[in-house]
Amino acid sequence: MPGPYNAVVKWMDANMPAGSSVWVIPGWDNYPLMYHAPQFVYAWQLAYPPEPQFMGLDAIQFYGVVAPDYMIAFGPYMADAAGVIERERAAGVDYEAVAHLNRFWVNIHRPDIVHHAFEVPEKFNRNSETIYIFRRRPKERTGAAASFFPGK
Repeated sequence: MPGPYNAVVKWMDANMPAGSSVWVIPGWDNYPLMYHAPQFVYAWQLAYPPEPQFMGLDAIQFYGVVAPDYMIAFGPYMADAAGVIERERAAGVDYEAVAHLNRFWVNIHRPDIVHHAFEVPEKFNRNSETIYIFRRRPKERTGAAASFFPGK
């Protein structure tokens, strides 16, 4: 059955160069993507400043230190992503919306019978329960961009 992760991985494989950095919100959605698309760098995994055992890691691993190439927001976490995108814009890093995947954001196909759904939801809010993908704009292209945030 089609779920959110296979749609996102398919989009990533078709549209993102290997080695691109991507921040995924909520954070737990990183793990299935890491498994199915390991050729990307999953950004902002750790808090800054780093603990001693993480001192040698690339700066992209620490939240907010280096802006990722892409941002992926699942469902209602788009509101949190919008705040981060606005903060990055204020710091001179602009993002543009590049995809809005019309797929229910929650992975409902779980192996346990209690939480398993046997059908893909057809009725859901297309403005708040889908998947949004943003790409960092090159410096020379920064400027006012049309709002892609739901409800605006």
